[in-house]
Amino acid sequence: HRLINALAQRGFSSEQAEAISDTIREITLSNVATKGDLRELENRILKWMIPLMVGQAAVFGLIVKWFVG
Repeated sequence: HRLINALAQRGFSSEQAEAISDTIREITLSNVATKGDLRELENRILKWMIPLMVGQAAVFGLIVKWFVG
């Protein structure tokens, strides 16, 4: 309500102030990640990371085996 009041004090009608406030809220919320978005991203990262870590360990094991004999 602060934004609406500030706009109204500067000469905007209440309808204009509410429309501006609603638009800003929609734009802001459309660019915010939710907890669900972050969980999904974490799962996607882990889905790629775990096989890469296993592969890295296998390569490291082969290198050690190659040097040690």
